[in-house]
Amino acid sequence: MAYEVSRRLSPAENPASLPPTVPSGLQEVPVTTAATQSSSSTAASDAIALTVVQGSLATASAAVMGLIPSTSDVPPQVPSQCFRSVALPVDARVTDKLCQKIWKDEYIDFSSLLANPVYANRYQLAVQNPESGPLPSLCIEPITKAKKITSIESWLNCFHIFEGIYTRRFPHEAPALMKYCDTVQDLAVRGHNWKYYDEKFRFLRQAHRSALPWDRIHDELCLQTPVL
Repeated sequence: MAYEVSRRLSPAENPASLPPTVPSGLQEVPVTTAATQSSSSTAASDAIALTVVQGSLATASAAVMGLIPSTSDVPPQVPSQCFRSVALPVDARVTDKLCQKIWKDEYIDFSSLLANPVYANRYQLAVQNPESGPLPSLCIEPITKAKKITSIESWLNCFHIFEGIYTRRFPHEAPALMKYCDTVQDLAVRGHNWKYYDEKFRFLRQAHRSALPWDRIHDELCLQTPVL
């Protein structure tokens, strides 16, 4: 009897031998580490920063282009005003007197198109060394000297100013002037004296305007231009 009682009580006294029981109401919860949380917060911060930067760029671009701010997802189609930058015309430094000569087809020195009109008709005293004799001499010379046209690049700068002035009065001559510019450039590429051709052509044109259109090549002058 004593043995039977002790045998029946032994499972209750040794709870370690009983199988573990799992509560049915509990579920597995994923374990999040500190690194995972840090990467998630960094990605969220990057997304917020990108949104702010893109919004600022869109606002600045709309302000520059004059676009009307849009309150909907559809962008505006018509700008409120056009963006205009400050610009000077090509003939801003050319005097009215020189413009009149150009419109009358009078010959001008292209270097005068690059002169500063502020110092026009202003002179200064200068001391020159004597060519013969012991004493120097005083002379009057312009404050600024005209730049010499020595390269095709500097000639093109002057011709662009000349063309801008000429086409203000004669806009229909623009294609012919482009042809003339191409002729002079072709002479320069082939090594001919392009400056001789340009000066002679413009000098003859002031007396024979109708006989010498800008887009017609003067064969005699081409033959007379020596190779440099």
